Amino acid sequence: MVGAHPDYRPFHYTENNRLVGLSIDLAKRLEKDLNIPFEIHSPTPWKRVLAEANTGDIDMLIGLKDTRERRKFLNYSYVPVFANPSNVFVLTPLSSKVKTWLDLISLRGAISAGDKFGDEFDEFSTIFLNLAQAQNAESLMKMLLHNRVDYVVVGRATGYSALALINDDSSGVVESIIINNGLIYLALSKRSPCAPLMSVINGLLLNYLKEQR
Repeated sequence: MVGAHPDYRPFHYTENNRLVGLSIDLAKRLEKDLNIPFEIHSPTPWKRVLAEANTGDIDMLIGLKDTRERRKFLNYSYVPVFANPSNVFVLTPLSSKVKTWLDLISLRGAISAGDKFGDEFDEFSTIFLNLAQAQNAESLMKMLLHNRVDYVVVGRATGYSALALINDDSSGVVESIIINNGLIYLALSKRSPCAPLMSVINGLLLNYLKEQR
C-alpha cells in the first residue's frame, strides 16, 4: 500500500477522488521495475496517513521530509526523490521586514496540518512561534491573501501551485525566508513486510536520478 499527502502539488494531490501527480508516477515506475503490485491509498488526511504508516497498514510513503520523529517508524531512502525548498511567503508590504526566523516571532503564521520542515525549524517553531494550521496549501494561501495571518510556511512549488488555483489576485504574495533545501524522500514503514526492499529501491532511485543528468 502506497500513501502520500492528499494535497502537495505538483508532487501528489487529489483528483477525482484519487491520488495523482509526480510521486504517483514514480510509484507506478517502481511497481513495474520491482515487479510487485502496488495499491495507491485513497486520499486521506496526512496525519492519518502517517498514523497508518506507523502501524504498518501503509507500506510506503512517497514525497515527505526526513525528521527524527518520523524515523521512529519509517526507514528513509538515502536518495531524494524530489526537491521542494520550503519558504516563508508574505504579502509584499512585509517582505522587507522578514529576513530571519527571529522576525517571525511577533507575527501570525500558519502551516498545512501535519507539515514538517526539518528538525531545526520544527523545534524553533514549537518554542517560539504560534502557528495556525490549514487543511491544505490552497486554504493556507487564502489565509495569507485575506490577512488572517502575516506569513505562511510551505514548499515553494506547492505554494505556487496553490496560488495558481486561487482566483483572487495573488500578485502581492512574495517569497521571503528559505527554511530548508526541501529534499523529500521515499520511506518504508518499519512494520511493513516490504521493509527489506529498501536497498533495491535505493538502487532504482539512484538509476532514475542518473537518467536525469
